[in-house]
Amino acid sequence: MAQQVSNTIVVIFSVLGVNLCPIEDSIKRVLRGRAGIRSVIVNYYMNRIYVEFDPSRVAAEEIMHLVKLTTRADRVESIETKQR
Repeated sequence: MAQQVSNTIVVIFSVLGVNLCPIEDSIKRVLRGRAGIRSVIVNYYMNRIYVEFDPSRVAAEEIMHLVKLTTRADRVESIETKQR
């Protein structure tokens, strides 16, 4: 049986102007509910959200839009993208 190669990307968002701690569960619930998103890590000490996703199923821009809507942050920036 052939092994399927996983094509995933991790994008790191910097979220400014909002405390992520009280909304961590909401962020995870919204992002994990979107097809193509494999994992979500919220680091509220550094105001970062790490999202692993399948780019054939969801675009990084759509994820950023969901982060903006969910956090209502003053500013959300994609600061790093890595292929896994």
